[in-house]
Amino acid sequence: MTEPFIINVGGRSFTTLRPTLEQSPFLKAMLSKEWADRICCVNGVPFVDRSPLLFEHVLDFLRSSVPPIFWTRVNGFDLSLYARLAPEADYFQLDALATWIRKRQYIYSIRTTSSIDVVPLSDCSRGKLHWGDIEQEFEPGTVSTVSKSGKSTNLNKRLLLRERELQLPESL
Repeated sequence: MTEPFIINVGGRSFTTLRPTLEQSPFLKAMLSKEWADRICCVNGVPFVDRSPLLFEHVLDFLRSSVPPIFWTRVNGFDLSLYARLAPEADYFQLDALATWIRKRQYIYSIRTTSSIDVVPLSDCSRGKLHWGDIEQEFEPGTVSTVSKSGKSTNLNKRLLLRERELQLPESL
């Protein structure tokens, strides 16, 4: 059985398996016997002077081979985080991850579909309609109609925008 392996990245210790780290050509070379006397160690633990916050994502990629998705409904994609992670992927020689980020493949990893329903306010109790998957409500204004008798009626309508689907990426 493989023993847990500790690596210090930017002052933070990460515990994983050595074969996991060795999926990175950089880390494999660094941990090889050829480099054993040249690597920097802190208290006997191999040290890499990189960002521990970004290394979390590198290590997750090494563990699963699934690129990270930095997306929320409120903010969308975290382009800044992708921009910072791309050089880390280069540093650790993870070509598949670096290419995935640079080709902006993350854009295709999230798919949302929406529908819009127009509902007269008179059909809503107390001016609100409650559906379980409502994401956003807004009032577009009034719609005027003219009846056969020539009277004009203004109807207030509400548009309901609902998020329907979220799709995660396929493996690389």
